[in-house]
Amino acid sequence: MMVTESSSHSWMLLQNTKCLFRLTYFHLFMNTAAENIVCILNMS
Repeated sequence: MMVTESSSHSWMLLQNTKCLFRLTYFHLFMNTAAENIVCILNMS
C-alpha cells in the first residue's frame, strides 16, 4: 500500500514538473518572439 502511494505521488509530481517546464519554456519562447518582433518593427 505504502509503495503504491509513494510511486503514484512521484509520478504525479513528475507529470506536474513536466507540465510546469513546458509552460515555462513556452512562456520564455513567446517573450523572445515578442521581443524579436518589437526589435524588427523598430528597425524598419
